[in-house]
Amino acid sequence: MMLVARMPRVVFSIGVVAYLLGGAPSARAQSTTTYGSGGSSNTFTGGTIDPGDTVLLNDGATVTGDVTADGTLQFNQSVGNTLTISNLISGTGTLSLTNTGTLNLAGTSGGEGVENTVVLDMTTSASLGVLEINSASGNLWVGGNGTGTLNVTGGRVNNASGQLGVNPGNLGTATVPSGTWANSGNLTVGVSGTGTLNVTGGYVSNVNGIIGNNAGGVGTATVSSGTWANSGGLTVGSSGTGTLNLSGGYVSNTSGLLGFAAGSNGTATVSGGTWANSAQLTLGFSGTGTLNVTGGRVSNTVSNLGSTARSVGTATVSSGTWASSSNLDVGVSGTGSLDVTGGYVSSISNSHIGRNVGSSGTATVSSGTWANTGALRVGDSGNGTLNVDGGYVDVTGGGFLGRQTGGVGTANVSSGTWAMSGGLTVGNSGTGTLNVTGGRVSNAAVTLGNFANSVGTATVSSGTWASSEGLGVGNAGTGTLNVSGGYVSSANGQLGSSANSVGTAAVTSGTWANSGDLTVGVSGTGTLNVTGGYVSNVRGVIGNNARSFGTATVSSGTWANSFDLTVGNSGTGTLTMSGGLVSVANVLYKGGFGTINLNSGGTLQIGVGSNTGFMNVSTLTNNGTLIFNRSDASTYSGSISGTGAVTKLGGGTLTLSGNNSYTGATTISSGALLIGDDGTTGSIAGDVVNNAALIFNRFDASTYSGIISGTGAVTKQRSGTLTLDGANSYSGVTTISDGVLALSGTGRIGTGGLDLGTTGSPGEFDLSGLTAGTYSLPATGNLVGVGTLSGSSKSLAVLGSYLPGNSPGTVTLGSGLSLDLSNSGSSVFEITDPAFTVGTYDLVNGDGSVVFGGILNLAFSGGSYADGTDVLQLFANNGGRSGNFSAVNATGLAAGQSATFNPTTGFITVVPEPSTCASLLAGLAYGGSVVFRRRRAR
Repeated sequence: MMLVARMPRVVFSIGVVAYLLGGAPSARAQSTTTYGSGGSSNTFTGGTIDPGDTVLLNDGATVTGDVTADGTLQFNQSVGNTLTISNLISGTGTLSLTNTGTLNLAGTSGGEGVENTVVLDMTTSASLGVLEINSASGNLWVGGNGTGTLNVTGGRVNNASGQLGVNPGNLGTATVPSGTWANSGNLTVGVSGTGTLNVTGGYVSNVNGIIGNNAGGVGTATVSSGTWANSGGLTVGSSGTGTLNLSGGYVSNTSGLLGFAAGSNGTATVSGGTWANSAQLTLGFSGTGTLNVTGGRVSNTVSNLGSTARSVGTATVSSGTWASSSNLDVGVSGTGSLDVTGGYVSSISNSHIGRNVGSSGTATVSSGTWANTGALRVGDSGNGTLNVDGGYVDVTGGGFLGRQTGGVGTANVSSGTWAMSGGLTVGNSGTGTLNVTGGRVSNAAVTLGNFANSVGTATVSSGTWASSEGLGVGNAGTGTLNVSGGYVSSANGQLGSSANSVGTAAVTSGTWANSGDLTVGVSGTGTLNVTGGYVSNVRGVIGNNARSFGTATVSSGTWANSFDLTVGNSGTGTLTMSGGLVSVANVLYKGGFGTINLNSGGTLQIGVGSNTGFMNVSTLTNNGTLIFNRSDASTYSGSISGTGAVTKLGGGTLTLSGNNSYTGATTISSGALLIGDDGTTGSIAGDVVNNAALIFNRFDASTYSGIISGTGAVTKQRSGTLTLDGANSYSGVTTISDGVLALSGTGRIGTGGLDLGTTGSPGEFDLSGLTAGTYSLPATGNLVGVGTLSGSSKSLAVLGSYLPGNSPGTVTLGSGLSLDLSNSGSSVFEITDPAFTVGTYDLVNGDGSVVFGGILNLAFSGGSYADGTDVLQLFANNGGRSGNFSAVNATGLAAGQSATFNPTTGFITVVPEPSTCASLLAGLAYGGSVVFRRRRAR
């Protein structure tokens, strides 16, 4: 070896073995020459030690000449004794320290021409004692001109700077399984050659650590146990190629740097132990830096990946912990990549992916956790991408995608969770994109397109995006929200917040649920397109402030407003429905600059089945379906036109008081639909499917020409005349509680019977306008109630039962009308007073005629009735009587009494019941009791 200058000192202390470059001794008989204590001389004058031979230097020995040690040069000084050698020691053999004393290599010059430096190009063994390089102030080179190995298995090595693999082609290896190697200066592993440092135990210290120093230099440091303490920085790949492997033990330094200069390559792999950086850790300063954390712990302040232009920094964490006490920046001004496939990554303060202009950063979390105490800025001024396809990304502050002008930030969430305690801005001043295809994203407020000229786009096709505060699409820039699946929730939704902003939301599937209001066009331009899925909110506004523009189009899916929906509040608003459903639980309001287009296929629902739901729209062109759904009474006084349909849901009564001209069907599923509000207006034009109750309520003359079907009832109220000229087929009862119900042409009422009204509110059924001369009430219904039957030259045939009166009451037959009971089932007349006071019995009067038939059932009540002939005229009409009832049945008379009917006069007679014998004889004479009863009735 040789002595050269100004490198850290090296000391081999007790229990340390140092192997300095060289090979093993040759396999021949060994000879040992001893100097000092026990030897023939104290002075070793130098020379050559042949392979296999040993020179033993004990206490008291001195060396006065240069030594070529092709064999073994063994130093055996006891504790307290120091041997200082200033001569050149070279060769291919072994330098060995075997006792507890000190060897001081203190030459002033060497073959390298470098002062105060020891160059070890042989193998040195030191199992005991101390090795000092020029009293610990000299430098130590291991592998300066050839191959050198330094093994520290105990004791202590002291020197200034240390270098392993100094020159090109040289190999230098230092292994420290125990003891201490103390460098008071820097330690360089792979200067221009190949250097290897193995720390398997013990302690290595220095100022700055460098692995792979110069271009072409290759350095590898492996720490599996023990400690490597750098009081300064640690550079892995300065200008060459450096590798740090930490599987156990402890490595400490101030700043850490992987890949310093352009063309350099630095890699650190931590599978166990701890790497503690008290300052920042840079992966790729101007070169390429790679950090692999598969276990253990890495700590530092700032983390920089891809620090300068054209640098590349990559970090992969699959297990263990990487903790940054400050920000973690992926792609500072170069290219950075962070892959978290497991373990735990943490950072405090704001972290960036693609920080500066020209940078490119990508962070992917597929498992494990990345926890940020501050904000996470993806595409700050550069180009950044965050991929979350598993694991957990936790951000205490807010998130930014495309923060500064020119910044481009993209976040892709396909699985796992990205949770932010603060807000999320997509396109702050730059361009931001959020894609959620699975997993979960949570945050406070959201802004897409925050400042002018910014662009923010969020697309959710699966998974969940939950915002505890508002979601603004286009604050002062351009924002777009696409929901094609999954679930999006927010407090309030705003599209186009500020003047000149543009906000667009398109929902094709999935759900966008707002716990508060949704405003389309706040002060800017907002567009909502619902082509599928579900959108919900409390209040909806389209075109809110002056000079705002809002457009909402629903072609499929549902937009549910749990309170009001305002179209054109102070701005310009347009609501277009061509499919799907728009529901408004409270009030639909159309302002002065509002337009509502209910097109074919579209559905607008007012009310959701409770006691609210009102349409404050004076005119509505309905070419789709309009639904009213309330549980209580409500009125729409506007007018509905178009070709669309109207549906009445809910148990309440809906009054249409306007003159409506829509030609589509009106469906009454529950509750009641009232046409008119006791005035001169209120009409519908199309057919009606009535499965509940349809009520006409006008006091003037009106005509309904549509067709009424269904299972429900129809009621005519108020004093006016309602004319029906359609072939109605509904199966419910028809009630005339006031006024006139007239049939015209081929018009019909339903098949459920006719109720003329009550004594206090009698109605009139007018057949005068019919084309045919006869109108039949089918057997599926009855003719009941109090009122008038009119229609000159018309015949009303009752095929069911006839129950006149209202306990009891009077039916009046108009002049020329014939009431035909010939094919009826039965007629029931009530008689409630034995004195036959007017109004206490059912009565048919007027100027019309009657044709009798069927069975006459007489119901007596109110006391005892005396026998008598023609005691009461039930049919007092003046137009004539014909036919007869097939039988007369009486209830409520005393035992032994019966009643007969005279079809000629319309009177009934109360008589004693004939004896059994007389009845039998009469039966034999006339062929049975029915014939007998009929004869008596005459």
